[in-house]
Amino acid sequence: LGHKLLKEFGITHEPDIRQRDISDKENFALVLCSDGVTDELQPKEISERVARAGSVEESAQALVTDAQNICQDRNKVDDCTTVVMIFDVGSDGNIQTTVDSTRGSRSGSFKNGLDLARSHQAQKDNDDDRDALSPSAAEDFAAFTKHGTRHGELNQDAYFCEKFQRNGIEILLAAAFDGHGILGEMASLAATERMNEILKENNEKLEEIVDDPKGFLTWLFEDLQKVIEEKHTEPPQKYTYPGRPGATPKEFELDDVGGRFGTAYRCVSDEMPVAPIDFGCTAAVAIICGNLLTTGCIGDAGAILCTRNEEGEKDGMKLSSTHTAGSMAEQARINRDFPGKAFFTPDGYLAPEDEDLCQYEVQLTRSLGHSLLKEFGVTHKPDIRQRNIASNEEVFALVLCSDGITDELKPEHISERVEKAQSAEEASQVLVHDAQEACPNRDKVDDCTAVVVHLSPQPEEDD
Repeated sequence: LGHKLLKEFGITHEPDIRQRDISDKENFALVLCSDGVTDELQPKEISERVARAGSVEESAQALVTDAQNICQDRNKVDDCTTVVMIFDVGSDGNIQTTVDSTRGSRSGSFKNGLDLARSHQAQKDNDDDRDALSPSAAEDFAAFTKHGTRHGELNQDAYFCEKFQRNGIEILLAAAFDGHGILGEMASLAATERMNEILKENNEKLEEIVDDPKGFLTWLFEDLQKVIEEKHTEPPQKYTYPGRPGATPKEFELDDVGGRFGTAYRCVSDEMPVAPIDFGCTAAVAIICGNLLTTGCIGDAGAILCTRNEEGEKDGMKLSSTHTAGSMAEQARINRDFPGKAFFTPDGYLAPEDEDLCQYEVQLTRSLGHSLLKEFGVTHKPDIRQRNIASNEEVFALVLCSDGITDELKPEHISERVEKAQSAEEASQVLVHDAQEACPNRDKVDDCTAVVVHLSPQPEEDD
C-alpha cells in the first residue's frame, strides 16, 4: 500500500485474495502477523505456540516475545505484530471467534497510554486548584499470604502494597514475592523491606514514577537485586530447614568448602551435598497511576487483570510470562546470550556447564538474587508491560500472586472469585485458601500470596 512514485515501475496494491471453508474442527486458529514474526518462526512453530498458550492474549504475546528474542542480530530486532483468532466450531457448524492482538517495538518502548498520563498531569498543573488530588484507578486493596506444607510452617512468600501521592497524583505500588532455595525467605523479606524503605526515605527515584513508570520499574528491579545480593554475603551461621510435614528438619552450618562456592552450608543432620549460598525470589510488581497500569514480572509470579466480557462472564488476562527452563523463549535467550554456559535437561531444568555447579539445577531462569547463577543465564531483568485501563473497558481488578495460586487456579477462575468476594481482603483470602485446597498432593501444598486491587477506571478527560 502506498508508494505513489513506484506505481509506474510495477509496485501494486492489488492483494492476493484467498478463500476457504474453516468449519473443519482441525482448524483451531488464525494468526495475522508482520514479517517480524514469520522471519523468525516457521508456521508449525506458530501453531505450537498458539496451541500451548493458556489464552488468546497469551498466544499473541508469546509470538511477539519469542520472535524478537530469537532474532540473532540484537541491533536489528524488527517490529512485531500479531492478531490471533481462536476458532470454536459449534455443533451447528457456526464458528465463534476469540480475538486479541499484541505489538512489540524495535526499541521495546511504544506509546501505550504514557503520553495520555503526561497530558493529564500537565492539565492538572495548570488548574487553579493545584492541591486537587488526581485519583488512580485503584480503589480498595488488600493482601494475604499463608505457608503451605512444602516447607512446613516456613513461608517464603512476602508482599508489599501501598498507596501514596506524588505531585498531586495518587499512585498505588504493589508487589508479590516468592522466595526459593535455602534462605529464599530472606530474599522475599529483603525485597519488601527495601520497598518500604524507598517510600519511608522518600527516595528521589519516586519523582520519576509518574512520568516514567517503566523506567522506575527497571531501576527498582536493579535496586532490589543489589539488596538481595548483599544478603548473600551475610547468611546466618546456622540454618534449620523444616521440610514437609512429618519430615525430620535438616540442620545446616556454614563451612568454608573452597572452590567456586567459598562458604556454603553443610548439612550436619543428614548426608547430602553441600548447599551453595545462592537464593532468590520471583516478583510481580505493579504501578497504577491514573488509568495507566505498568507491571514488571520475573519468574513464575503472576499478574492477572480481571475482566468481564460482553456477556458479563468473568475472564482473566495474564500480564506476565512464565520464565522457566521449559520456555522456548528463555531457552533461545540463554543459548544466544550465554552460549555453552548451560544446558536444558529433559525434565525442565537449567543445568550449569561447570565442574562445581553441575549438580545445581534450577527451573527458574529469571529471578532476583542468585549471585552464582548470573553467569549461566539467570537474570533479574523483568518483563515490563503497560496498558491504559480506560473506563470503557470491563476491567474490575488486578491480582498479583505467587505461583502457588496460578499453578492451581486458571485466570478466569481467579476473576470469578475476586468478583464474588465482598471486599479485596476477602478476595485475597479466598484465592489463597482455594488454591491450597485444590492442590492434590497434600505434602506439596505451596506457599500462597495474593495482592488484590479493586479497579475503578477514571473518566478520561477531553483534549
